[in-house]
Amino acid sequence: MTRRKFSPSPTETRQINDALLHGDMPLFVAATGFRTSLAELMLRNFARNSTIADPRRRVVIPVFSGRHLPRQLPETKRLALDISALMTLGWLGLLSRVIAAYPEIVIPAGALGELFEAQRCIREFQASRIARAR
Repeated sequence: MTRRKFSPSPTETRQINDALLHGDMPLFVAATGFRTSLAELMLRNFARNSTIADPRRRVVIPVFSGRHLPRQLPETKRLALDISALMTLGWLGLLSRVIAAYPEIVIPAGALGELFEAQRCIREFQASRIARAR
């Protein structure tokens, strides 16, 4: 069964964007409001930004709110990474270095499933675009 995606209204889009930019809404909640998955939302914006030369035209990707001040962490042997951290570190080419720096990495139970689902959706989207281009 395929899930139909409806676009949010302009008012809803504006409200979600404002909440994101003010740090009042986490990105995974905003993805639901935009009727998409967190993985799809992040990858689409990462890819879009990488093709735009003018930094003023790039999309803001608020992966953290900035409300907490940086602080020194105690010696840590275990690191938990959520899906947005996995995707951001992967996009920046830092994921393997972070994984190598800690003896134990913890990820949420549904993270891999969501990443595989996003990969499947991207392949379907690319296939339909190729077919239309022909």
